[in-house]
Amino acid sequence: MEKMDVGGSVICPVLTGSRLPAAIMALCIALLGCGCNRYVVVTREMTWECVPAEQDINYPEAEPVLFRYTEDPEYFDLASGRALCQQLQASGKSRAEVTYQVWGNRVSGLHGYHIESVNGQPLNDIGGPAWSGCHGTCKAVHPLESALR
Repeated sequence: MEKMDVGGSVICPVLTGSRLPAAIMALCIALLGCGCNRYVVVTREMTWECVPAEQDINYPEAEPVLFRYTEDPEYFDLASGRALCQQLQASGKSRAEVTYQVWGNRVSGLHGYHIESVNGQPLNDIGGPAWSGCHGTCKAVHPLESALR
């Protein structure tokens, strides 16, 4: 590497010869694999079940619902929302379209997610229980991981 001299002061190093393509390649690899978070909106078809036993007395209007991923039913998300159970029951369907905001990267995978809407209606989150988990012999890859590929 040579240093470029302009008027007696060093401005920046200049790569010469065969080192320039190697430096560009190294920069590209570093940028592509930096592990910067990406945010993706994705919709999944889920089965649902109202779970009044999970209701929190501090949030009486929040109706808890258990959503299971159709591609791997051992994974679930419990969400609460104003009239959420009523909304799903009124649909007359056993499955719902759940839209998530998902974030993570290709290097370290899924970092987090949250439900934005159910059947096209924004989740009216007014508090109440909410968590995620897996029952049984769970795969190492969460069903939402594929949204980051």
